Amino acid sequence: MALVLLGACATLPGANERRVPEVAAVADASPERLALNAKVYDLVVEAVSEQHYQREERGPHWLAQAAEKRDEVVASPDEVGFYRGLNGVLAELGDKHTNATRPFANRLTRQRRLGEGLDFGFSLAGAGGGFVVDRVRPDGPAAKAGLQPGWRVDTVDGEPFVLTGSYLEGEHQWGFTDARDQSHLATFAAAPLPREVGYVEHTPEGVLVITFNSFDGPSREWVQAQLAAAQADPPPAIIIDLRGNGGGDAWELRRILSPFFTEPTAYGIVDSGPIFGGVRKTGRWRTPWTGKLAVLISGRTASAAELFAAAIQESGRGPVVGSKSAGAVVASRHFDLPDGGMLSIGIRSFRTAAGVTLEHSGVTPDVVTAPTLEELRQGRDPTLRAAVIALLGRATASEPEPILEPA
Repeated sequence: MALVLLGACATLPGANERRVPEVAAVADASPERLALNAKVYDLVVEAVSEQHYQREERGPHWLAQAAEKRDEVVASPDEVGFYRGLNGVLAELGDKHTNATRPFANRLTRQRRLGEGLDFGFSLAGAGGGFVVDRVRPDGPAAKAGLQPGWRVDTVDGEPFVLTGSYLEGEHQWGFTDARDQSHLATFAAAPLPREVGYVEHTPEGVLVITFNSFDGPSREWVQAQLAAAQADPPPAIIIDLRGNGGGDAWELRRILSPFFTEPTAYGIVDSGPIFGGVRKTGRWRTPWTGKLAVLISGRTASAAELFAAAIQESGRGPVVGSKSAGAVVASRHFDLPDGGMLSIGIRSFRTAAGVTLEHSGVTPDVVTAPTLEELRQGRDPTLRAAVIALLGRATASEPEPILEPA
């Protein structure tokens, strides 16, 4: 979870989130590549030793590990190998918020946040070791290639699909299997797409489902606009779908939470001394949503999204439904690296209002669901259905196609 004020440390400038970074162009295995590796590695180690929230407990041992691994990581002939090795060293801290993003990925992420970046135009849901297309944007390359919700992704360029694979560069041939076990091949490349902040869905019972994937300014404005519209024509309940939400800004967390409470309500505790530490509360909201509310989470729900779910759960505001969240809840700062990459450092521990540490443990839902791969392939959403039942005590027998309204 990023802090609002992203200050610099002695060695690196704070990340400029309003600028698309320049990516350093150096040849693989060249002296320039190795020199850049060494420069980035040393800057990262120094910054982490100055800023990490557990530097006193883990710092000395970790610095020794970093020194031992330096030559091996710096000798990586290309950017991908270097960042893989660098993140392996950072992982020894045991903090999911301390990591490095390689330049190409950092550039794409910034482009998306600023309004347009490379995207395939589809999203995946996972179950039972497989992944199924759960949504296809009508304006994306995947839709133009004929991709359909419910298709299981099997291969890319003839190799097994890997969720963490780097497929955004160039054109690839994707292999899918539909719900009737028919195979499909589709060749397409990621393309520049306007950022989709979120989308809404109305269940057959009329429940409004609001889905967004980041806690930032555009998301907050969009969510608040959806809530204002709901006040004019109140649905029987609202569900906030955070199953793909990886978190974001701590300040925006407060502003997105506030419309769901009638009074200032504690949602977190920052452990950082008398100046920056203390209890965090929601603000007052002129027209809060006082109706029924539920939150959906999954293993991809992280950081600020986990604190959102925990706040709703601990306050008794509504049930949390799904599977346990990622357990990645530490306040962090981001720093620009000289090659165009970005360094994230966990700088403060963050607990729930009840004092629960979510780092490494996550939020346990009130209603636990475990969708099967077959259910996903058939276009069913047992988690959403369970949330509707938890809110209304019933759900319709049929599950027609939802009405999606992208932002």
